[in-house]
Amino acid sequence: MYCTVDDLRASQLTIRLIEATDDAHPNNSGAVNTAIAEEMIALACGVIDGYIAGRVTLPLVQVPVIIRKIAVDLSLFNLYERVGKTAKDSPIDRRKESALALLRDIQKGALSLGVPAEPGTIAPYSGGALISTGTAEFTMDSMRSLGGALR
Repeated sequence: MYCTVDDLRASQLTIRLIEATDDAHPNNSGAVNTAIAEEMIALACGVIDGYIAGRVTLPLVQVPVIIRKIAVDLSLFNLYERVGKTAKDSPIDRRKESALALLRDIQKGALSLGVPAEPGTIAPYSGGALISTGTAEFTMDSMRSLGGALR
């Protein structure tokens, strides 16, 4: 997993995590339900893997800081969503949208994670000369069809 329940606690008031996880009425414990939190973390990690799978080799050996932040933000959104506490343009919704935008940038190669790329992926364009090989557009046969004299 790319983040832990302790990472969620560091990012959110504990009382908010309790509200988002301890809703098993009438057996509320007054504590963060770590099983529910870990389930929402796993869902967030699945989304992250879906975006970065073609860009880097999975599983990640070390979790880059940006991936940890994305995992926290998506996990918190999942927790709030499960108890109906998300609204369009709310702070948690904006965190989710920002996390997804970062994932799209990683997927396109516009943002690097600083980890080895998946074999066979194309490095992002860096603004220098771009040279690509491919099939020849103009062959001797295609030039003959233009009617010119070729040697």
